[in-house]
Amino acid sequence: MPHSASGYGEIRIGRFYVVEMEKATETTDGKMSVTGQESSPPTTPAALVSFLHGQVVGMKEGQLVPVQFRDKSERNGYYAVTTASSDLTNYQDEVVVSDWQIDLDRHGSSSEVDIQSRLTGAIRQNDFALTGSRWHAPAIGHYGYHTGSTVPSGTVTRDSEDGDILVYTGVPADIHPRWGCDVDDFYGGRVRITDTLEVSAENEVEGINRQISASGWRISNGLVNVTPTATGGVITIEYWTGSAWATQNWLVQRNFTNVTAWASATIIRNDFEQCVLRLVSPESTGGRTVVDLSLRRGSRFVEGFMQNSTSTSLRVSPANTTPSSSGTGYQIATSGTHRMACGSARTFIVNNTDGGIYRASTTVFDFWIGPVINAASPATGDAVTALRDQYIATMPEITYIVRR
Repeated sequence: MPHSASGYGEIRIGRFYVVEMEKATETTDGKMSVTGQESSPPTTPAALVSFLHGQVVGMKEGQLVPVQFRDKSERNGYYAVTTASSDLTNYQDEVVVSDWQIDLDRHGSSSEVDIQSRLTGAIRQNDFALTGSRWHAPAIGHYGYHTGSTVPSGTVTRDSEDGDILVYTGVPADIHPRWGCDVDDFYGGRVRITDTLEVSAENEVEGINRQISASGWRISNGLVNVTPTATGGVITIEYWTGSAWATQNWLVQRNFTNVTAWASATIIRNDFEQCVLRLVSPESTGGRTVVDLSLRRGSRFVEGFMQNSTSTSLRVSPANTTPSSSGTGYQIATSGTHRMACGSARTFIVNNTDGGIYRASTTVFDFWIGPVINAASPATGDAVTALRDQYIATMPEITYIVRR
């Protein structure tokens, strides 16, 4: 339940709720200005008001947002952000007030428009002569998925914490899929970043111009969660098994030594279809290791890209010893109902005893890590070779609105 569920109307805009005034100004060309105020008291904790101030001013110009009005539901729809501003007043933390304004351009209601996913770029260059499998996952609850006269070659339904998400595989090249979606359903299966720097609840972060902590962040798509741990060089990867989260810690190493605890975390991308975090770990003798972690809507795996200041061995491996076997472009645990796997687009060295993979004498290392659910008989599209192929042919995605 949002903090603003009260006698006043609240708006759900993008990733957060705010309380609106009674009036929303709209012109004939679809431009709308909404204003409101957040204050403590009554909102608690006071830090939430400051956090919501950051949510508003963190929005970017031109950003596509679903908007829902509790008291003006006929205006629900898809909008683009024109400008957003907020005046924050803090009286020694006893009274905190944010007077905000968001100016929007209306694209239309869910019955008037399609979402278009522009899938561009080439498959990942790889050392295995793999062509990969182009795939795409719209929001949960979408309908009318359209790729022209050529339809995707297959689908796989993945049970997530948010509900079943339908993933299309073998999406035809040079096609930008269109699909319909009710505004309320557009949130289902989204990728999100939460952080405990300012507040511990209602802390899904909006925008990229936001400070987050190095140790309190979490990135999730309902299928996979990734969090840091207090131990240097360790990230925790959780995966949804259909009824609960299972956990495995992974080591990130340079020269076979854990990188030190993350010194910073930076948001590089923060959209419903993809979020990217950049982690930095300094070396005591100078230099640093940078790891970009990327998660996409509908993906079983987290994508990583590691860079080091100097040439050395760069490695990822399970924190606990995990007997594994290797195949072309991947490494997978040899036992368990659900088995963690990893891989890279480039030739790597394996350790079948502990499950790790690494590249020697390099400054860069790309990798992916994710679970094979029901590994003895995985669903089509969820086998380890299918995940590998999806990683190779993952397409960059940008979401637009088009009139029907």
